[in-house]
Amino acid sequence: MTDSEDDRGIQVLLVEDDRRVRGHIRDLVEGLNRSSEVDLTLTMECAASVRECLDHLADFFVDVILLDLSLPDVHGIGAISQVAQSVPNVPIIVLTNISGWASMVQCAEAGGRDYLVKKGLDADTLFRSVYYAYERKQVEDKLRQSQMVYQSLVDRLPVGIFRKDTSGRYEFVNRAFCKAVGYEADQIRRHSDGDLFIDEDAETLNAEESQMINSGEAFENERVLKTARGREFDAQLIKIPLFDAEEEEVCGIQGVLCDISARKRSEEQRRMAERFAGMEALAGEIAHHVNNRLAPVMLNASIIESKASDPVLVKASKKIAQAASKAGTIVRHLLAMAMQTEGNMMPVELDLTLGDLSRFVKESFSSNHRVDLRVASGLKNVSGEFSQLKELLENLCSNSCEAMGDKGVITISAVNTTHELFLGDDSSMPSKVDAVAIRVKDSGPGIPREHRSRIFDPYFTTKNSEVHEGMGLARCMTIARKHQGIVRLASLDDSGTCIELILPALVTESAVVEGVSTDAESMEGKTILLVDDEEPILEAAQVVLEGNGFTVLTASDGAQAIAKYSEHSADIHLVLTDLMMPYMDGAMLSKAIRDISTTVPIFVATGLDSKENLEKLEGLGIGEVIPKPFAPKLLVQRICQELSAA
Repeated sequence: MTDSEDDRGIQVLLVEDDRRVRGHIRDLVEGLNRSSEVDLTLTMECAASVRECLDHLADFFVDVILLDLSLPDVHGIGAISQVAQSVPNVPIIVLTNISGWASMVQCAEAGGRDYLVKKGLDADTLFRSVYYAYERKQVEDKLRQSQMVYQSLVDRLPVGIFRKDTSGRYEFVNRAFCKAVGYEADQIRRHSDGDLFIDEDAETLNAEESQMINSGEAFENERVLKTARGREFDAQLIKIPLFDAEEEEVCGIQGVLCDISARKRSEEQRRMAERFAGMEALAGEIAHHVNNRLAPVMLNASIIESKASDPVLVKASKKIAQAASKAGTIVRHLLAMAMQTEGNMMPVELDLTLGDLSRFVKESFSSNHRVDLRVASGLKNVSGEFSQLKELLENLCSNSCEAMGDKGVITISAVNTTHELFLGDDSSMPSKVDAVAIRVKDSGPGIPREHRSRIFDPYFTTKNSEVHEGMGLARCMTIARKHQGIVRLASLDDSGTCIELILPALVTESAVVEGVSTDAESMEGKTILLVDDEEPILEAAQVVLEGNGFTVLTASDGAQAIAKYSEHSADIHLVLTDLMMPYMDGAMLSKAIRDISTTVPIFVATGLDSKENLEKLEGLGIGEVIPKPFAPKLLVQRICQELSAA
């Protein structure tokens, strides 16, 4: 007991209608308070009926109740029950003139803690009964408080806690357990795993627990659980056997259940990120080497075209250059898919991307879904993030397949056009620009008129909301806007759905070359330092540049380039260097040259035009980053433009 409890003493409420009995008990209490052998004070108040008792309890604190069974308003066992219901945690000591085991049992069952016979009641018996009841109450209060703290703590733990009896019925579950399995606590308690999980999982869990009860050893594992309501999640289970007081037999099971689905997804994402990182490195190596092989093909094809007089050779050289250019584009597309780098804008040849949609539909859905592709010849390129544009087109095809059901035809058409689009930072007025229009039309039932205005809204879907989040077309809209384009519903009839995507076209290389003529005579006397570690590229590029009137100095690595630039800096008008070279790459070379001259133009050619490499060159004053394999005419044109401006 604390000091405050000693000072307060024991508060006793005597419920007795007989004044003689009240007086006798009061005399006993006063005698106890005067006794030097008793170190506690008993403070007693009196009530003459159950009603007075309940009124008193509503206003005052009481430690112990002395209750007569023969009261004027409620007689017998009913008085105990009524008072016990009002104050369930206050001990009741029954006062009666009737003795016997039957009466004691009845009183105990009704809520009485002790039983005193009025006749012959002495101070020692009264004090012992009151004091023991009071002490038990203190212990029970502390235990109850401890249980409440424990219950609150366990109930709010972020992991599922449960307790079972040896037959497998749940006796206790906390909130996290209920959340994991998708049932309320009252739907779990007194039930078994067979009521919560599918038969296969329930049988496995029961077998594990039977083995654990027999062995007395703890159990831990991870598995996928599926509830009877269809919820599936990754679970980590830890089960510990509970032993009886003698530590001889298992009397129950205590366990922890953790929903580790989020952790599993995180681990899978990390593994995917590591895998993509490896793919990115591999793709970069492939792109570098393939583009370095394609570059001399295009350069030498240009040389053949310029030297040949036979129309057949001229036509063949052009076809070789076109094929090499197309192969370079494919390599860049593959690189973009592997890297998935946000913000990596690049020329995207839509005819290649559109041509891959048939395979996507067949692999993702079924052979009963067919793609009818109608792409206009000479379809212009667009500028964008390849992976996002690919995602946009695949989303449109997925949406069409889901709308058509088991089978149907998707008609995809793409044409060059002009359209008013909002370009640049000032989006207040649209500009009429060259564009590419792509239409994806399905043979499904069409979109109901009342839903047409909402199909691009986030989280809006007419499909099963448990499977489809309604973000597919909203994501398409986001990607289209990011690329300064638009996506819209084009069909207004009830036969199928047609979605139209319009993107601004990228000015083609041929248009740039044809727009400005190259004056070889005006370039005479202009010296270019050409740097590349690939000898075929170095030789072919030298022939092309010299054929257009330039004087060319060559270097096969960065160290040679610095030495030649230091020796001929007064004569060199432009530096054209490869980016990926051993010992000293193009970025380091550019920085070294910038330390010597801040004005000489520097062009960097690379077969790996990733965002990382572009950021690496930022701030070095690089005049142009030219992707390999480059078109010789475009290269010469850009050099002429740069030197003319200088």
